[in-house]
This record gives sequence, C-alpha cells and structure tokens, in this order.
Amino acid sequence: MGVFGDSVEFPLNDLCLRNHNIFTGLVNCDHLAELIKLIENGRINTNFLITHRMKLDEILEAYHIFENKLDNVLKIALTP
Repeated sequence: MGVFGDSVEFPLNDLCLRNHNIFTGLVNCDHLAELIKLIENGRINTNFLITHRMKLDEILEAYHIFENKLDNVLKIALTP
C-alpha cells in the first residue's frame, strides 16, 4: 500500500521508451504547526499568494482559472 492509499503500477518500460520523466516526493511537515502559528500571529504574511477569492459554489470556475493559469493566478481561496 502506498502512502496515500493503494499502490499504483506504472509501465516503466513504456514510459522510458517514450522518454517520459517521473518525479516523486513527499512534503516534510515536521514544522507545519510552527509555521501555521507564525502565519496566525501575523509574523509571516501570505496574502500575496492568494490572487483570487471565490465562493465554494464557484469551484468549477476556480478550477478552470487555476488549471488554465488565467488572470495571473497563483492561489485561489474558497469561502463557503
């Protein structure tokens, strides 16, 4: 079983013959709680990362904007 669920099989021979690159990795979350506290306390400003704010019922439009990199999007914050 993989880290996030069932294992996945890749046809590595086919991928290599087609010259595909595969990159994998995990995010180190050891300091995540500390980072969240710094953001909550205003010591780290992340506002510049959120370029769009949309309602949850606009999620399909949000995905369209993000997937197609429209309107200089970086991150979209969704609210209920």
